[in-house]
Formats: sequence, C-alpha cells, structure tokens
Amino acid sequence: MEVESNRSIQRAATKELGLHTAAAIGALRCGSLSPQLPEYSVLPLELTRLRSLLSGPLSFALLRLLHRESRLLYAGRLHYPDVLSTPLVQDSMPALGSLMRSEQMNYALAPGTVDLPGWVRFRTEPVMRLNLDSAWNQFSDYLAALNSKHRVKARRVQALSQELTYSLLDLQDLRTNRHLLDGLFTDLKQRLPFMLGVINTRFFEEQAEHYGNRLQLRLYSLGDKVVGFISLLQQDGVLYALHACAEPEENKRLHVYQRMLYDALDLAIRQRCTSLHMGRTAAGIKSSIGAEPLPGFYSVYARGSLRRLALRILARWAKPEQQPIRKAFR
Repeated sequence: MEVESNRSIQRAATKELGLHTAAAIGALRCGSLSPQLPEYSVLPLELTRLRSLLSGPLSFALLRLLHRESRLLYAGRLHYPDVLSTPLVQDSMPALGSLMRSEQMNYALAPGTVDLPGWVRFRTEPVMRLNLDSAWNQFSDYLAALNSKHRVKARRVQALSQELTYSLLDLQDLRTNRHLLDGLFTDLKQRLPFMLGVINTRFFEEQAEHYGNRLQLRLYSLGDKVVGFISLLQQDGVLYALHACAEPEENKRLHVYQRMLYDALDLAIRQRCTSLHMGRTAAGIKSSIGAEPLPGFYSVYARGSLRRLALRILARWAKPEQQPIRKAFR
C-alpha cells in the first residue's frame, strides 16, 4: 500500500511541477519507497552534450539508443549527490525494478559504486576534499600553513575581490531573485561538458525547506550586480561547499569563484569542522586551495541486455578530463 501511495504522490507531483520544464535535480522527492530505497527522484535524462565525452564510430548509435528514454530514475538523495546517499543493496532491487517498470523507465542512476548485477560503473571527475588541521583557529592559521606560492596567490585573490559582498538567501529571497539565479545556473550548464539534470531555483527552494538553518545560500554581488552563488551545508562536522557558480567576466577579473571557496573555508574553520567538501569540477583551483582528489563514480542500471552493453561501451569511452593537481601546503 505504501509503494502504491508513493507512486500516486509521484504522478501528482510530476503533473503539478511539470518535471520536464522544471528540469531540476531533486525536483521530485517522494519519501520512503521501501526500507532499502529510502528516497528517489525522477529527472530528465540530459544527453544533448554527452557527445563531447565520446569518440569512435559507435558514438552516434549509442546516443540514439540511450536517448529513447527521456527520464531517469535516481536512487538516493539528490540534494547533495555523492554525500548523503544511502547505498543500494540487493534487497532494494525488486522495489527499484517494480517502480521502473510501472513508470516505463529504462535507466536508473545511483551515486558511487553499486556492485549489483546489471549496474555499470562510470568514472567521473574526482571529488575534492580539504581536511582541516585541528590547530587552525582562524583563516590566518590556514594561510600560514600554505607554501609561499599559494599563500601569495590566496592573498592576491583576497585583495582583488575585496569589493565583493554577499548576502544570505532565505526562501523569499530565492523567489525574488529567481531570474538572476536561473541566469547564473543556465550559464553554468553551458560551460560544463555534461550535466545529467538542470539546476535551477526550484532545486534550492527544496534544499532550504529540507535542511533549514544547516544550509546557507550565499549570493555574491559587486555593487548592484550579482556575480556569484554558492550553497553551504553543514552535516556531521563537515561543511559541503557545492553548486558554486560565478559570472564569467567578473570571475576572470576578480576571481569570484576562488573567493567564494576561501570564504567557505573560513566558515568551516570558525565552525570547527573537520573537513571542507568541495564536490566535483575545477580540480585545479580546488587543489591550489589545498583540497585532495578522491575517486569519483556513478553507477547506472539498465533494463535489457542491449542497453547494458551500450552502457558498458560508453563507460569505456567516457573518461573525464583530469586537471593538474597542485600541492598547496608546505
């Protein structure tokens, strides 16, 4: 009865939100499907830019095969992928398969490595994490621990970006600034090689409702001009600094992106966190701040042997670019 009830909720929410127009990761959360699959979402399967990750004569055929299904089931928590998700186990597969069949979905995706039959592992860009020294009591202690090259760079970024200010956004602020934020997120999508879903303001409205005062949404401005955004979540002694995006021209001039990460680090130190989790992308910049790479993976499940074969071929070809990793500390 609970499963059927959740399916009804899902259909109603899909109709109400307009899933394909909202196109937000996490736009649909339907509660408990079963004890083994505590949270799931449905999102558009965005393959329009996947071609940039592929090579070889079969790339066109693979895209046509995979693109027949326009929706993807995401198993796990979508608010902070790779961070707060519950691992899938064998007992969850009947519930997952039943939901996929009833909703006519051919693909499911889960963060990390799922060692179950039918799942194909994809390597992604590394996840970047900075472990904080317990002796750091303020940001100046962190600066002192850097090698001279990266300490000079950090101070230069701070000096160049000193005109920037930020404000904290609540639910009403998100709605008021929707057009500004969606512009930043649209630009971010255009610059990334591949995104499964489109992040928009609706996504962060859900985050604010879900996490309350554990979440900070910071909007950075230069005078009256919005130039950056970052979300910060504190969970179990870790500060997660994710979904950062900056206006390209001002970012090039004022290093907005890097300044936001330094501010996140300052917050993590002041709140006595054990580490700062920076997510994927921009590994070069994040390593220059002191973050270290952790292997990143997603797992994809396909219904049908032909689709699974296509995924295995795709997994061999789609290898993310690895940016140079720098050593920031002495």
